[in-house]
Amino acid sequence: MTRSVREMSVRNIVNGLLVREDLVLLTRRSGHRSAYPNLWSFPGGHVEPDETLDDALLRELREEIGVNPTQFRPLCSIVEIVSQPVV
Repeated sequence: MTRSVREMSVRNIVNGLLVREDLVLLTRRSGHRSAYPNLWSFPGGHVEPDETLDDALLRELREEIGVNPTQFRPLCSIVEIVSQPVV
């Protein structure tokens, strides 16, 4: 069964690209995750309904890696279309 883009669930997520000199910080996703288990990723997560993207980024980085960024800026937006429902 083919679903239209309009029928698919959309979730906003944020990720932090933390760079120091020529190093980039990656985190390993849990093997229990339904999406992309055991893969390397930039730290981040889902945006809560009452959050701005900036607030979500600050919260996720604090929760996941204990970092409170003092400076950050948007880099880009990516739309990922998935063929299965997001749960």
